[in-house]
Amino acid sequence: MIKTSSLDDRTIIQRLHLDMPLLAGILLLCILGMVILYSAGSQDMDMIYRQLLRLAVALLLLFACAQLPPTLLARWSLWIYLFAL
Repeated sequence: MIKTSSLDDRTIIQRLHLDMPLLAGILLLCILGMVILYSAGSQDMDMIYRQLLRLAVALLLLFACAQLPPTLLARWSLWIYLFAL
């Protein structure tokens, strides 16, 4: 008998459709960017807080877009591209 995997067998990362190595690289680059911004911005914490807020919004959008089915993204890709221009 062939066992089919249920939703309960998957990890939270698989259920959220996230690629961990890619996410780790993105977060590492974000942390490095924050360190550089802190250093170049005369240690202005208000600037860091504003950038962290933007980063949080971007990560929430990333998680939301990861939940969209690939067929939907393929169907709307031209319009998304044109809107981004």
